[in-house]
Amino acid sequence: MTLGVAQYACGDSRESLPGRADANLYSRQGDDPQLCRGEAGTGRGATPEDTAAPVGLRVKDGRVDRLRVGVLRLIPIMSATSESGRSGSQRRGLLPGERLRALNRRTDRQGLLQCLRHAGLIAATAALVHAAAGGWWLVPALLLHGIALTALFAPLHEGSHRTVFHSRWPNRAIAWTTGLALMLPPTWFRHFHLAHHRHTQDHDLDPELIEPKPTTMVQYLWVATGLPFWRSALANLARLAAGRLDGMDYVPARERDTVVREARIVVTLYAVLAAGALAFSAGTAVLLYWLVPMLLGQPFLRLYLLAEHTGCPETADGLTNTRTTLCSAPVRWLMWNMPYHAEHHLYPSVPFHALPALHRDVREHLGVVAPGYPAAHRSIRSQFVRD
Repeated sequence: MTLGVAQYACGDSRESLPGRADANLYSRQGDDPQLCRGEAGTGRGATPEDTAAPVGLRVKDGRVDRLRVGVLRLIPIMSATSESGRSGSQRRGLLPGERLRALNRRTDRQGLLQCLRHAGLIAATAALVHAAAGGWWLVPALLLHGIALTALFAPLHEGSHRTVFHSRWPNRAIAWTTGLALMLPPTWFRHFHLAHHRHTQDHDLDPELIEPKPTTMVQYLWVATGLPFWRSALANLARLAAGRLDGMDYVPARERDTVVREARIVVTLYAVLAAGALAFSAGTAVLLYWLVPMLLGQPFLRLYLLAEHTGCPETADGLTNTRTTLCSAPVRWLMWNMPYHAEHHLYPSVPFHALPALHRDVREHLGVVAPGYPAAHRSIRSQFVRD
């Protein structure tokens, strides 16, 4: 997280993430905002690791006093560098501290309602697949079901940021459930994704750029099939389960055993599902209600994700290295308001339900805004080199 800005905004407690993406210093809601202040230009400031207990922070003599349930802990801070905060410096002054505190407020009610709505959509599309079995409209039904399933990436993303619910354990539960459906072990994905936030569009450090974005039409169409994702996801799952985390510097040493254990649990659960499907002649159900729809829906998720950063300037400017895409209400609802992606990168502590309000507050400052996904992809393709 960016260190050394003049004032940090308070929100819910979050993970310790030294690096580049986030200028917020997080504390639990209701903490005194004066506990969330850093000294301008000193490189002083830090972030607490996520905890369900109330946390307050105060910078003093180059260290941060961490208050947790009345117990004082001292944690060392990390020095800021000239490159710290790939988006932090651009957002200074965009929002008053009180406004950001209001936007940061999380509620279990909003998270629960959105989870129930998304689960209801999946149940409805599954019922459609069941009704269409044997009919000509089975493929369209499978496609709709697949889009609803692959859109579980949105709650996985939010659960990884721990912004679905106010409490910690439901966020972990939603990340586990959705990660299992998408073949993305939750703790590994959390650290992968938070490293992306710290190092957005940095070719050396952003893990999303390990596999380069398409620069030709052939590469673009290949990514859009979703097949590269499946190849990468299966290889990554096998690698994690084997305990091979070399090159994954974004996974903290203290979490490596957890990442390996989770991957092995995921592989075991898939093996149990496969064995059960064979034993009870339920293979067709697994194919119809999970695997085939996921294959059909993945291209839509790939195209959606491509629009977030592809074709944006590869700079540290958080106002221009991420694209916000203006789209219809159903798409925003399905993707948990993540089309407001520049806003999310600027203020990742703001929960999904507050992103429309955040967009209204900062839209005049955003450098890359597309009027829709077709326009976003036209912009992306316009930068391709000839095959």
